[in-house]
Amino acid sequence: MADDPDAPTIRSREWRQDADYVERRPKTPVSLRLDTDIVEHFKAQGPGYQTRINAVLRKF
Repeated sequence: MADDPDAPTIRSREWRQDADYVERRPKTPVSLRLDTDIVEHFKAQGPGYQTRINAVLRKF
């Protein structure tokens, strides 16, 4: 971020004011078959794809 001229300067305490608290919930392991293109779409967005899938399911 230090090398990115477009990145805003954020002081260590400021980010907490805008952060949303997300309560951690216990996870239940499941075996789920999804279409390959769906999994590839979420994986292409980087690490945390299972968390993003979970968020989409929760929103739905």
